[in-house]
Amino acid sequence: MTVRISDTQITDRKGQITVRNGKGGKYREIPLNNDVRKVLALYLAEYPRLANDYLFFTNRSPKMTTRAAQVIVEKYKELTGIAHLNCHSCIPSVISWLLIRYRWMSLLG
Repeated sequence: MTVRISDTQITDRKGQITVRNGKGGKYREIPLNNDVRKVLALYLAEYPRLANDYLFFTNRSPKMTTRAAQVIVEKYKELTGIAHLNCHSCIPSVISWLLIRYRWMSLLG
């Protein structure tokens, strides 16, 4: 979960997240569809931080660990009853976490 705010580019018509050191040390540029861009914009508005800060954080750390993301996915898997939901359901897990955390939260109240 080493994506920083500066690794995100969002406009009304397109967006992407740059993963500089992903699985296997690979560099990736992940395009963001309209739904993800909207959710990400809401997230960034709710949690404004500096460009060099990590995109995802926890109450205990400025950088969310992979395990923390897995715990969140498991929580919403149980709450929603989506049996096949996991961090690999949507690539990358960053996008999964965003959609789960902010989309399902609004549905669940």
